[in-house]
Amino acid sequence: MTSYEKSPSGSYSKIPNKSLKIPLILLRVFIIHLDSILEAFENAKAGEPISYSLHLGGLLYLRIDKNIRCVDWRKHYIPKGLSHTLENLKPGMPGVGMKFIEFDAFISILEQLRELSHVDEILACSESEGHKSATTLENCKICNPMKLFS
Repeated sequence: MTSYEKSPSGSYSKIPNKSLKIPLILLRVFIIHLDSILEAFENAKAGEPISYSLHLGGLLYLRIDKNIRCVDWRKHYIPKGLSHTLENLKPGMPGVGMKFIEFDAFISILEQLRELSHVDEILACSESEGHKSATTLENCKICNPMKLFS
């Protein structure tokens, strides 16, 4: 179903349907880093020079940049023919760019989302006992996106 919103001039414009499926374990990573995300977000809203990037897991990254004026949740990929290194990761089409006002609304319902999903009961990889060794961490497909290609 398409939704429309009325502008102050009286015309109607289509409201984009934005969605991105985020596994609960990656939402947990988002919540763990919420303080630093909110700090970067507030700085960007204030117009301060900011470029914040967070690897949520797998190939999903969250980025805040004052020049873009949005919070970008984006899956990345490696173009064909390039070696599988972090330097070759490029932002892909699957993702959502949330305007600052949309991200404010998301944060305002986050507590309700946390309660409904029980996400706080889930351990992120970094919180689990199994990730205490460098070898286990290196082989994790959530923590190390290059493992998705091997």
